[in-house]
Parts: sequence; structure tokens; C-alpha cells
Amino acid sequence: MSKATPREQAQYHRLEAFGGLEMLQARYYRQRFSRHLHDTFCVGVIEEGAQRFYRTGGEHVAPQGDIILVNADDVHTGCSARENGWAYRAIYPHPDLFRAISHDLHHSEGTVPWFPDAVLHDHGLAQQLQMAFRLLAQPGNTLLKET
Repeated sequence: MSKATPREQAQYHRLEAFGGLEMLQARYYRQRFSRHLHDTFCVGVIEEGAQRFYRTGGEHVAPQGDIILVNADDVHTGCSARENGWAYRAIYPHPDLFRAISHDLHHSEGTVPWFPDAVLHDHGLAQQLQMAFRLLAQPGNTLLKET
């Protein structure tokens, strides 16, 4: 009896209340993303396994509990760094969303960040992001989500 090949899974959410913020919850085993870019950022947390990816001129590995950061218009890839694949949750904020939330008296136009590091090893921040991602995926509670 042979083992069944695990199925790749991805769930997308789009939050109109946040300018169409896209969210992804995925579990990949053999998926390989070739070099590509998009006009949004990617902020994600590896929940299982480890992801290997190219970004900003180098290869990176993000194991469980790490945060991955891809700037808008950065060429990047993605694949598993382990035989058992990887699972993650991520949001894909558009630069306009960053401008809108950073708009204040000092920055009347708002600002757009640039993340120099592709991987962050910050357990506390990863837990907070996971909590925010779970909350954002639930219906209702717009005021709490905005906070």
C-alpha cells in the first residue's frame, strides 16, 4: 500500500474594510514558486515546517515561528526547505495601505516601509501576528480589527 501524496491547500481572504487587504493561509508540500513579484508586500509567519526562498539577492530559510517579509516589487521565490513542506499565514498589504495608516502631521503623504531583512526571528512578534491573522479571518468585529 503506497502513501497518498499530501494535497496542497490554500485559502484566500479579501478584506474590503482594509482596502482589499489579501490574506492567505496555506499548506504546501511540493509547491515551488518560480521568480516573480507583485505590487503588494508579504508579511507572513511560518506555522509548520520551513520555507526556503530567494529575495533581495540571496537565499533565505524561515523555520517554524519565523516571520517572512517581502517588499512590494521584490523578486522572490518560494519552496519547502524540508521534506514535509511548510504551512504559513500571511497578509499582502498594498503600499497605499501603509501610506493611509502612517498619515499624520509629520508625514502628510504617509510613508511606505522597506524591510531590509527577509526573515525575522522574533517569537513574541510572530505570536502577535498570528493572533491578528486569525482575528482578521473571522467575520465581523471591524472596529476590533482596525484597532
